[in-house]
Formats: sequence, C-alpha cells, structure tokens
Amino acid sequence: MAEPTLRSARFFRTLSVAAVCTAGAWLTAAPAHADPKLGYVSGSDLLCLALNIYHEARNQSLEGQTAVAYVTLNRLKAKSSPTVCDVVFKDGYFSWTKDNQKVNGWPTDKAAWETAQRIARTALADPAADPVKGSTYFHTTAVAPEWAPSKIRVARIGDHIFYRDRSVAAAR
Repeated sequence: MAEPTLRSARFFRTLSVAAVCTAGAWLTAAPAHADPKLGYVSGSDLLCLALNIYHEARNQSLEGQTAVAYVTLNRLKAKSSPTVCDVVFKDGYFSWTKDNQKVNGWPTDKAAWETAQRIARTALADPAADPVKGSTYFHTTAVAPEWAPSKIRVARIGDHIFYRDRSVAAAR
C-alpha cells in the first residue's frame, strides 16, 4: 500500500489516532492559553506546531526554532486559516509540507522532538513574545526566493532569514 501523503485523508486519520493514542508520551504539558484567534489551543495545534518546528528548524538554535514557531503563529493571525494545523499543512507554506511530499514518519530524534514541543508550548502560551516582529516568511541562506525583494527583511537567525509584508507596521 502506498505511503500516505500529507494531504491525504489517511494521513490525517493516522495523525489523529496517533495524537490521541500517544498524547501522554508525545505532548506532556497542559494546554497553553492562546492568542484570541486561537481561543483554545487543542492538542492538534500543539502537535502541528511542534512538528513544524522539528521539520523546519531542528538543526537551528533555540532562538531559530522559536522564530519558526512565531512565523507559523503570525501566518495564523494574518491568513484566513482557522487552526495551526491548517497553516502548517497548507501547500507551499513550509518546505516539509510542500507539494504533498510523503510523510517520513514521526520525529526520530527524541531530544530535538522534546525541544520542539517545549518551544511550541511556550510560543502558544505567549504569542506577544514574537522575536521576529510579525514575520510571516523565512528561507534558508542557501536560496534566494523571488518573493524576498518585495518583503521587509526583519532578521537573520542561524541560516534562516525572516521577512514580513511591507503592509505590517514597523513598530512591532
């Protein structure tokens, strides 16, 4: 049988079953208090944010991983997506979920996964502590995306460069 893609119904059923069955082992903290748009942070939101941090930035410093978490939350605020999972799995938003790439399974680096979960809980609990000042875009220094010149560069953290739209107030 073919491996599930990120957008397939089978993947989301697997994600949901795994999240429920292993919640104690994977997500060990109480729900965070969230930004008003989130209202209530579900275990799925925490799981999706932690997965995004893990897959996009596990090789980065704590500051770099935190920055990726806030880009994800900033996209939630700026876009019409109702949940963190909708942002993470929107095609083209993040490299690991782009173009229906195949799922490589759950995180295998236990220490990096625990760090990603801790950062996700912290970011969800304090959305105002945004170190990238409203950034909704980032890329590695190894690429030069065509969209970058139309954005305001906010920071370079590790080998990621962070940007926000020109319409976002500079006072953040």
